[in-house]
Amino acid sequence: MQRCCRCKKYKTPEMFNGCARCTPCNGLYFREWREKNLEHRKEYENGRYARDPHVSARRLIQTAVSKGRIPAARDLHCVDCGGSAEEYDHYMGYEGINRRMVQPVCRPCHVARELGRNGLRQRAA
Repeated sequence: MQRCCRCKKYKTPEMFNGCARCTPCNGLYFREWREKNLEHRKEYENGRYARDPHVSARRLIQTAVSKGRIPAARDLHCVDCGGSAEEYDHYMGYEGINRRMVQPVCRPCHVARELGRNGLRQRAA
């Protein structure tokens, strides 16, 4: 038996999903938190993260992977070195139709690509 820190009742371990509150109390806690932090949540959802093309492009690809439209990057090979890919690179950029243009790459190759792109941008400026 485990004791809930909120209602102080003893309940079976199955009623606790890895936290100190039982499942009903945990739901109540988060409902209260959402009501109390409504303004903060609106600012967050309508703020920078809603307009950021990087976030939008990443979400688009994450959704496509989760719905099975494209395979997960970890199931593919890196297009640069042939090793095991870890993530997708938005090699054409994050704006408009380009946000769908991705290539599976390993982390070292992705970092090298980013450094190359940033270096080119700095030289052009």
